[in-house]
Amino acid sequence: LGCRLCARSQVIFDSNYRPALWPDAATARRACAAMWGACDLAFPSYDDELMLYPGSSTRDVLDRIAAAGVTEIVLKRGATGPLVRQDGTDIPLTLPAASHVADTTGAGDAFNAGYLAARLTGAAPGDAAAAGHRLAIRVIGQHGAVIARPDMPLL
Repeated sequence: LGCRLCARSQVIFDSNYRPALWPDAATARRACAAMWGACDLAFPSYDDELMLYPGSSTRDVLDRIAAAGVTEIVLKRGATGPLVRQDGTDIPLTLPAASHVADTTGAGDAFNAGYLAARLTGAAPGDAAAAGHRLAIRVIGQHGAVIARPDMPLL
């Protein structure tokens, strides 16, 4: 990842598809495909991918994005938890479900932040996914997309 801890910069892309912001799904598919082809780390959301590619399985999504040359893919699946693929290998994860959901606003961004913070400090992708999942659970446990207590551990 692009920082003093890493040998080179990387491109990270979270597609975050919102249909009202595009003229049509075909245009969005082309733009996202171009970005997948230009990035090193992908943060697609399964719900978003299903809107663009109805009927796709999680494997279809991972395979399509990997075929674009992405080496690290983190497929966000909401409460089900993420799927992670690095260099063609799927990383098994067992993550806890949230015990309380007050507001899902910001869950994906919180996940991305936790994942990237962990990766930038040397965590492996599976451990980074667990960190992102924990942070997202904390964010969705209260109203608003901000953790209210500054003393709360983030990861």
